[in-house]
Amino acid sequence: MGFFDKLQDIVLKFVPKKAVAKELIGTKEEAAAVLAELGRVETAALRTQADLADKILVLEETGGKKLSELEEQARMLLTKLREFGLANNLHTGQEGSQSLQLNTGTIAFYRGPVTLSVASEEEVVARLQTDPELARFLITPPPPAVKINKEALLQDPVALAKVNGLFEKPVLTKKRSLHFSAHPTSLSQIKEGIKIKGKVKDEKVD
Repeated sequence: MGFFDKLQDIVLKFVPKKAVAKELIGTKEEAAAVLAELGRVETAALRTQADLADKILVLEETGGKKLSELEEQARMLLTKLREFGLANNLHTGQEGSQSLQLNTGTIAFYRGPVTLSVASEEEVVARLQTDPELARFLITPPPPAVKINKEALLQDPVALAKVNGLFEKPVLTKKRSLHFSAHPTSLSQIKEGIKIKGKVKDEKVD
């Protein structure tokens, strides 16, 4: 469907009356002439809009393809750098981040904060609701969703172990994510401090 096929009634905002106060219509002949001029002007506007829409479509097709190719190339390059970092054990430190300064920028591994992963959350919620002591680790927002207060459980290892003990297999697992980032110096031309990064894996925390 082309631009004109999708065209509907045109809605324009009026200009203030004072803008046309010196050119007000006085006769039917003048009104007919203005109406004809309105048709010519709006036709030209619509043709310009249609031409612009066609150009945008072409740009989106060609530019979109080029963007996809560049993004795939960037993913390949970032993966190569990640593998180089892994091979050189930049990821082995458990705390903070470890980086390597190169003459064209910096690559680094870093770990996110410790989080709590919950398996079968509905089942865990149901079990906690029946235990007066552990029910305090539930957040009760407006129904129907009742959630586990993961942050509070992380701060209470005894309670965490007790919850896991209620099931045949542990349902609560502490983990943190390992991330990799690359900071080419040339990117500072776009924005200072910008990095290219990606998640490497989740690591279990004892």
